[in-house]
Parts: sequence; structure tokens; C-alpha cells
Amino acid sequence: MVTRFKIILSLFLIIFLTSCEEKEVLNVGDYAPNFSLDNGKGKQVALKDLKGSYSLIFFFGRIDNSGTVEHLTKFKNTFQFYQEKNIKLIGVSHVKQKLIDKKRNDLRLPFLILSDNEKQMIKEYKIPTSFGAAKRISFLIDKNGIIQSIIEEKEVREHHNVLKLEIEKIAQ
Repeated sequence: MVTRFKIILSLFLIIFLTSCEEKEVLNVGDYAPNFSLDNGKGKQVALKDLKGSYSLIFFFGRIDNSGTVEHLTKFKNTFQFYQEKNIKLIGVSHVKQKLIDKKRNDLRLPFLILSDNEKQMIKEYKIPTSFGAAKRISFLIDKNGIIQSIIEEKEVREHHNVLKLEIEKIAQ
């Protein structure tokens, strides 16, 4: 019984520590890594398509939890703010596009959410993961593809408050 407990505890610690390992990070002032993901309709969306205007690329993990629904709904409810600031809004998750499209339709989201099912963009943007799911992080990228702000607030309301403040400061 004790041996089984030690094995289970050891496995848990290995999985937990592996999923929380420190990774090199992107910084404000860095060029945003290039990416190209299918939008679910056969069209590739790439960083180069976003140049010439500000972009907000936000990463999130699971699509079916209450925190993600709150996060997406907050973007929906403030979408006009982003439009007025001429900021393109794009979500990215590791979830399959079919599930993303269903959630977009259910919530009537007016912005694009891309599936990074192979987690290539998540790796390029050095997004920390926990048990395979990306952490909630947003990148405000300027017209030239340079990262102007990185928001890592975990609580949804605070994340959006910080985003709004950063946008008011930068994207005028």
C-alpha cells in the first residue's frame, strides 16, 4: 500500500513539475514570432496578414470551462472598444477547430479563434502550459509586428482591466 502511494505521488510530481517548468519568455520590444494557422475554413491566417494595424493575440487553454467562457464573453462585450482602436482580435487555443467553432457559434463571438492543435504557435510564443493547456496570456502587437505589451493576469476581470489600460496607453 505504501509503495503504491509512493509510485502515484512520484508520478504526480513528475507530471506536475514537467508541466510547470520554466521556459524562455518573449519580452516587450521583441518581434512577435511568425505563425500560420488554418482558420477552420481552409484559409491560413499569418502574422504577416496582421501587419499594418495593431493586433491582440490572446491564448487560452480549455474551451469548456467557466473561466474561458467568461474570458471570451468579456472580449465579445468589449469588441467595439477594440474596433474603435483599430485592433484585430485573435484568440488561440490548442483545442480542435471543430470545438472552437461550436463555442464561437454558441457564444456568438465576433472575432477569430484559431486552433493550434499541434501547439506550434504556443511553443513559438513561449506560452506556459499546465497539463497540456495554454495559460491565459495576451500579446498586444504593433503595426510592425513588435510586441508592445504582454498581459499575464490570471483572473479574467483583472486581465481585461490591464488590457484596456495598456491599449489606452499604447494604441492611440
